[in-house]
Amino acid sequence: MPRRCLALLAATSLGVAALAGVDPGLTWAYPKEGPARPPGMYHVEGSPLPPMSKEQLDALAVPPDWLPNLHPALPFIVGQIRKGGAYACAACHQIEGQGNLSTAGLAGLPAGYILEQIREFRDGRRVSSDPKRHETEGMIAEAKRLTEADAAEAAAYFAAVRPQPWVEVVEVATVPRTLVGRLDWLYVDPKGGSEPIDGRIIELARDLVGMMNGDPRVVTIDYVPPGSVAQGAILARRPNASGQTCATCHGDAMQGTPLAPPLAGRYASYFARMLWDIKSGARQGPTVALMQPVVAPLTPAEITALSAYLASLSPPSGPPPAFLGLPVAPAPPAGRG
Repeated sequence: MPRRCLALLAATSLGVAALAGVDPGLTWAYPKEGPARPPGMYHVEGSPLPPMSKEQLDALAVPPDWLPNLHPALPFIVGQIRKGGAYACAACHQIEGQGNLSTAGLAGLPAGYILEQIREFRDGRRVSSDPKRHETEGMIAEAKRLTEADAAEAAAYFAAVRPQPWVEVVEVATVPRTLVGRLDWLYVDPKGGSEPIDGRIIELARDLVGMMNGDPRVVTIDYVPPGSVAQGAILARRPNASGQTCATCHGDAMQGTPLAPPLAGRYASYFARMLWDIKSGARQGPTVALMQPVVAPLTPAEITALSAYLASLSPPSGPPPAFLGLPVAPAPPAGRG
C-alpha cells in the first residue's frame, strides 16, 4: 500500500456523532491494524514495468500501473495527486478499482451512484459505526477536497472498468488462525494453526503481497459459515412489511438497476459494514431511507449470511445501468410539520 494512503489514514481524525457502535457479532468486519510489506523485490507477472524494491513501492503515492492494458485511460485524479488538493483515488481503491481488504471496490459502479456517495461523505450523512475507522475518516476528508470536475472524471472512469471475479466464497467450519496487521487486513498467523469460524467471515487475500503491490488479478477468499450462502439467498428474497426485497431495487441477480447499484461479487466484509452502518444510523439521509426498514430487523447473524450470499454472486459483465437513484420525498413546506 502506498505511503500516501497510509499518511491519509493516519492523519485524518474528524470525529463523528455518537452512534450505536459495532455489535459484538460483527466486530470481525471492523478489524484494526494490518501487515507491513516484507523486504524484497516485487513485480507483477506480465507487466512491462521493471521490478521494484520495497523501499521504492513504499515511497510511491499510488500503486504502480502494472497492467495498463486492463483499464481505460487513467484520469489525473485517479492516478496522481492534486497539489494542495485531493489524493489519487487509486491510493486506496487501486487503479482498476477493485479496492482491497479494507476499502470499497468501485469498478463497475454507476457514475451517478459514485457521485451521490461522494456527496454523502462530504455532507456528513455517511460515517462509520466505528468512530475510529480511518478508512471512512479518510474518505470524508477526500470528499471535501475533491473538485466537482475531478469527482466526475473519477466516477466516469470507475464506471467504465468492468469488475472481475475478485472474490471466492468458501463455506467452512474451521479457518486458518489469523492475525490483524497494518491497514486493517487479516493475514494467516505464521505460527500456523486453525480455529472455529464461529459465525464470522474471514477474508484473506490469496496473494497478500500481490494485493499490497496493487496486482489487479489477486483474488480474495471469503471463508463463511456453513449454510450461510443459502440462508443469505432466502433473506435477500424475504419481503419486509412493505413487500420490498433486495431485488426490488438491486435486481434479481443483484447486478443493479437504475434505482440502486450492483452488489454481486463484492467483498463480504464491506457488505457487512454497510448493512450495519445503515442499521446503526451511521448512514443517514434520503439515499438510504428506503434501505432502513429493510435492514432494521436484520440480526448480526443475518447480516453475515446476507453478506456471504452477495459476495458469492457473479459480478456484472456489462456496463452498469444508467443510475437515477431512489425517489426522495420532498421536504415539507416551511412552517409546516
